[in-house]
Amino acid sequence: NNTISMLDTGTERWSSPKINGELPPPRADTTLAYDSKGSKLIVFGGWANEWFNDIYLLDVGSVVGPPYAIMDIYPKLGPITGNTPIEITGIDFVNTADVVVRFATKKAYVDVKGVYSSQTKITCVSPDCSKFPAGPVEVRVALNNDS
Repeated sequence: NNTISMLDTGTERWSSPKINGELPPPRADTTLAYDSKGSKLIVFGGWANEWFNDIYLLDVGSVVGPPYAIMDIYPKLGPITGNTPIEITGIDFVNTADVVVRFATKKAYVDVKGVYSSQTKITCVSPDCSKFPAGPVEVRVALNNDS
């Protein structure tokens, strides 16, 4: 089976993304590397009744998300009732007025307006999550509707 599947960790659902171009032949014992700046998965070699000595570059930008990333969030804890100023630090944030910050649990999420401060900083105010059970929350950022 030579298919590609992806897991959305926010919804915990599997899907099969649309693929363009030539797929690498099926193989085992492959070396993989990820180029985070270019959003490329690098596939080298592997085994399928013989050793491959080839390289494939898979553009996974639409699968793994945009080329910016969250590196830290302050504060890491806050009241479930929200209204806490949040500072998100990261890399390569894009200057835009269209900033959405998503606070997600396994079963629900709340989106709030964020504010671009710099290429490394976005701020927002945490939402009221008292309708959800207390527990870990995943934070995501979307700039220009790209998440």
